[in-house]
Amino acid sequence: MSEMLSEGGLEQLAVRDPAGFVHERRRLLSDFMRSTNGSMELLADMQRTIDQTIALSGAPMHTLDRLAGLIEERLQLIARLSRELAAEINNQEKKE
Repeated sequence: MSEMLSEGGLEQLAVRDPAGFVHERRRLLSDFMRSTNGSMELLADMQRTIDQTIALSGAPMHTLDRLAGLIEERLQLIARLSRELAAEINNQEKKE
């Protein structure tokens, strides 16, 4: 299905063949996750969460709203952890 990688190919597949789209999307995500170093388990967990959100959301707009909420939650977590790490580094530098 390499032709699906063309610009707009996945969108066209989603309209024409929803089951084929799901299959191709999973294949592309698996390929991407295998190409990352050490992040496959984390990425697979995030993808399961996204897939569950899509399955439970119903209407496309609800899906977008819920996915945006998930992204916002992750970004807030990253920001909090970044602040904690910066504070820890600052404390270590003060001790030295």
